[in-house]
Amino acid sequence: MIDNSDIIICLFAGKLDTPTSTHKSGTVEELQSHIEEGKPAMVFFKKNFCPGTPEEYNRIFNFSKTLETKGLWLVL
Repeated sequence: MIDNSDIIICLFAGKLDTPTSTHKSGTVEELQSHIEEGKPAMVFFKKNFCPGTPEEYNRIFNFSKTLETKGLWLVL
């Protein structure tokens, strides 16, 4: 379904999801594939969330920083 989409909208609220063998998560893998194809994307990170662990917070924070250089980082 993602391959046929014209735009992708992602909302991260408390975790990135399960890592894959090549990416931080399946959602991140699909998002990055979509962006690499030159398709538009909107990415939101919920502000003031309570992640389960400090490690999960760091995963989300570090991922959000990678998107800032692409002009895709938004906060709710």
